[in-house]
Amino acid sequence: MTPLVKPLHSPSFVMKLHAVLMRDDLKSIISWLPHGRSWKIIHEREFEIRTLPIYFNLKKISSFHEQAAEWGFQRFKTGPDQGTFYHERFLRGLPHLCKKMKNASLSRSMVDVEHIEEFVEPNFWQISLEHPVPEKLDPQDVQSIELKKINECILEKGHRAKVPASFMRKKKSMSLEIQNEAAKRIVSERPN
Repeated sequence: MTPLVKPLHSPSFVMKLHAVLMRDDLKSIISWLPHGRSWKIIHEREFEIRTLPIYFNLKKISSFHEQAAEWGFQRFKTGPDQGTFYHERFLRGLPHLCKKMKNASLSRSMVDVEHIEEFVEPNFWQISLEHPVPEKLDPQDVQSIELKKINECILEKGHRAKVPASFMRKKKSMSLEIQNEAAKRIVSERPN
């Protein structure tokens, strides 16, 4: 699997957002909804103070909302998920899907959902009954380790932090170790 962030590159807005959403210490400020298909800022002022300047180099929540819209996030206007944000490729436990997301300010290909008359907001509660997303990433999962490293880099060096190349080499060797361990388990569990 390719890395979530290329070596010596800064994480994208959506990768930073995934990293923020995995932090337990911020769950009272911003969190996934139980179905894992949308997220909500619970305390906007606290989010402005504790998260925006560090991760996104922003001061106002309105600027964050604009950035989210540029990345294609939609905001529920009605129903049980009212006020939450969602994107079909931004799901809890599946950060690799974010690599396919595009910033509309760069690509100019975003469709304005408000101007589509037949648009119906999805019912994520019903969808999740049939197609649940992971509760969270396994802490030993390569992507989980990578998101933790993104958090460490940003907290240490600020919003422009780049993922060090040395981490990517370590990650690849960890991935091989994890794959080897899984292969050994499968072989040992086979009936003779």
